[in-house]
Amino acid sequence: MKLILAGVLLAVACSFGATTYANAVPLRVGPVSNYGALGTSGSKVVSLSSGKQVMLRGMSLFWSDATGVPYYNSDVISWAVKNLGMTVFRFAMGIQYYDSDGGTSNALDANYSYIGNPDGDISLLDLTVKAAIENDVYIIVDWHSHRAHNETSSAEAFFKKVAQRYAGIPNIIWEVYNEPVNTSWGSIQSYANTVVGGIRNYSQNLAIVGTSNWSQNPQEANSSPVNATNVAYVFHFYAGSHSVSSFGSNITSAMGAGHAVFISEWGTTDANGSGSVSSSETANWISFMESNKISNCNWSLRQASSTLNNTTEASAMFTGSTNLTTQEALSNAAYSTSGSIVKTYLTSYSKTAVWEDTLTSGARSGSCAFAHQSAPETQGTITGVANSSCTYTSSNESVATISGGVITLYKAGYAVMTGNDGTKSVVTATLMPAQTVNIPSYTCRIDTSCSGTKAGNYSGSSSFEKPIDRTVTDQGATITYSSDNPDVISVQQITCTGSSCLTAQKNTKIWIARFNSRGTATIHAKASAVTGYRALDTTVYFYYLKKQQRYNGTYFRDTAVTVNSSTLMLLDTARYERAAITYAFSPEGFATKSGEYLVAGANDGTILLTATVAETTNYEGQTMTATVVIGTGVINVSIEKRLTPAVPFLAKVNSQDLVLTLKQSAFVSIQVTNATGKRMDVSTQRYFPTGEQHISLAGLALGRYFVRVQQGGFSKTFTWSNR
Repeated sequence: MKLILAGVLLAVACSFGATTYANAVPLRVGPVSNYGALGTSGSKVVSLSSGKQVMLRGMSLFWSDATGVPYYNSDVISWAVKNLGMTVFRFAMGIQYYDSDGGTSNALDANYSYIGNPDGDISLLDLTVKAAIENDVYIIVDWHSHRAHNETSSAEAFFKKVAQRYAGIPNIIWEVYNEPVNTSWGSIQSYANTVVGGIRNYSQNLAIVGTSNWSQNPQEANSSPVNATNVAYVFHFYAGSHSVSSFGSNITSAMGAGHAVFISEWGTTDANGSGSVSSSETANWISFMESNKISNCNWSLRQASSTLNNTTEASAMFTGSTNLTTQEALSNAAYSTSGSIVKTYLTSYSKTAVWEDTLTSGARSGSCAFAHQSAPETQGTITGVANSSCTYTSSNESVATISGGVITLYKAGYAVMTGNDGTKSVVTATLMPAQTVNIPSYTCRIDTSCSGTKAGNYSGSSSFEKPIDRTVTDQGATITYSSDNPDVISVQQITCTGSSCLTAQKNTKIWIARFNSRGTATIHAKASAVTGYRALDTTVYFYYLKKQQRYNGTYFRDTAVTVNSSTLMLLDTARYERAAITYAFSPEGFATKSGEYLVAGANDGTILLTATVAETTNYEGQTMTATVVIGTGVINVSIEKRLTPAVPFLAKVNSQDLVLTLKQSAFVSIQVTNATGKRMDVSTQRYFPTGEQHISLAGLALGRYFVRVQQGGFSKTFTWSNR
């Protein structure tokens, strides 16, 4: 698309190493279960396994920038598959520049660009590949650039990496060049030969290649195609700027020469995404695509207005300016004029596609066959459908089985039931949303101070107990708790009779955690399924720690000093048990420690001071940082000796836990915000002990989040998507 947008900073995204796609399985029957990986046969896109011609219809996500990225989540994909009948979606990965002329004057925010943040984009891609697998639809991995031939080495490395990463996943389609602009076919072809050649070391899946003049000339490949198998050529149109009469022949020429064409981006408006919707020309293009069986993606799945850059997209699916990142929000959203046309187009074909029938074609005639079944995973059983006199073999016994005519459901997914007469029927257990509950991690210390209320006597038999606040989920299911380390922290339900019981608690049943010895315990919280929601099974970490050390911040602080000066700020010991303090300077050479004084040298510069307080018998150690500006603070190039400060912690999200590994006990700030920037209740600021800590994120609603962890002057922010 030729729209130019300015990126807006939300957060720094980086990979947290979760291979979310690796164990994903289809949770429904869709096109991928029927066709598998795609390729080409002459002018057709086909199933590589069966040779059947395939036509896909779907949506392109917007640029993976601050405007588009909220829609890169599983809720949005699942909703669009269910409600629009989408069989393919496009991951429009921004590379470095927006410029529609192929220039370099309008850079994406580095936090959202592949060049600036490759790990973040691959992490995001992992999540959307997982969503594609679970919804059994195709995903186009799009190098969304207007100058990819100038990015050959980066593109080649990226596609090699992800082709190997997703080797064997049939859902993937590779789009190696979005829209070349003022680029000769020879340059495009050379680029594609290199990049597709790299992909072919690991994947034979369909690769689609952009063509010149914003991907409007697929016929250029007629005399000199890309030197690879399973390649289709890209065409893009916007009905307000391009008519079938003017551009349709470019497509038919390519197809007539035996080349497949894939329309990976089209719109109802002008090419810049604005202007009036051209309903009549859109109808002409839809008729053209259908008669020629050309797979296509509409631009784009987002809301029309963006408050981030004060732009309005007439080509967007929905009206308004609010990010629609949950299924509830999407279901209640209003369609734009363009969105109404696209919805009608997509749903008119999805209603005629019964993927279960296609999958079981030729095996539906017999006494053991029954109508395909779909029920919530929480329903338990389906009766009165299967033939009780037949025996059935389930293709996935972890999802569903049949015995005596009773279908038993175990978890979300689908199973093909083969009767003893050879007939096949599909049973789908639909994924239900998780119950939600915010169970905070509790930290108590040997002085009985705790997060929240102080520890006390609730059971009548111990003075170091803490009530667990949450007893039911937000959906009303009763929670039960257990500890995997009861020698450290045990949990139990008791009748409140102790001296610390509030009036309302007296003689009632409550859950308490009893702190027995220093350490960490994993507390399991479980609740049964309720109508519309699956069972809860999550964990939260409780800590029993030493007391917190105190340090006089009057001395050790961010400050500015003059060259050749001495400043009292480097005390040798902390307040309690005379804990020793050591200091590190980065970069070195600008200041030294003399007694308890910081002695600035003769050169201007800015340094990071790191103070490490030793752990003692009853007090935690900790690490603190302070920035000291010496003179002007600017380091002369000739004497620059910059060193990278030691990274004080590692952080990642594993399932629904933030896993924080600290080199030293320290005060850490954790801030979790949703895609709209709203701060979540799980955000916290507190001291953590040395080693690995777990902070539960299980209470958050489904959606995409930004997690920022800061210790002293070092911080790291990354993305996490909660399902």
